[in-house]
Amino acid sequence: MISTDVGGALDWARRYDQISDPQFTHGRDLIDLLRLSPGDHTLDVGCGTGRLAALALDRVGPSGRIVGIDPAAERIDLARALYAPRIAFGVGCAEDLSDFQAATFDAVYLNSAFEWLEDKPRALAEVYRVLKPGGRFGMSTTVRERRNELRRLLQQTNRVVRGRGSAAADLRP
Repeated sequence: MISTDVGGALDWARRYDQISDPQFTHGRDLIDLLRLSPGDHTLDVGCGTGRLAALALDRVGPSGRIVGIDPAAERIDLARALYAPRIAFGVGCAEDLSDFQAATFDAVYLNSAFEWLEDKPRALAEVYRVLKPGGRFGMSTTVRERRNELRRLLQQTNRVVRGRGSAAADLRP
């Protein structure tokens, strides 16, 4: 059960969840591109209220594990209320993943979170530290002025890799 907070932070977290559909759409595409599979152990950095982590849980199945961290305790409180104990949530930030041992996760992703990080190089070093050898890392950001381009970039990259296009022509923004 979630306790009520005087400052309205929990209400803010609920409103955040309601207006984050564009971020969720990007995240859904990111989950597809990461090709999460049954048994994967996955870390959602900047998990917000846990919506995307719940989708990822469907992909990793009962033999997999999803862990979500977010710096906002109110969002973590709501995520726990909605999805615990199926998903483990904790307050944390990308720059300090010391709660996790090295080579713990098959996949790590940041969805609409990277732009908020204060120390991006440190965060990336931490992400790679907790990834298993051969693990997958993905991130996406939301830019209001441009629609989601993850799928377009993937298609263009595939054309270039298969020799059906040029990087200069196909991979420009």
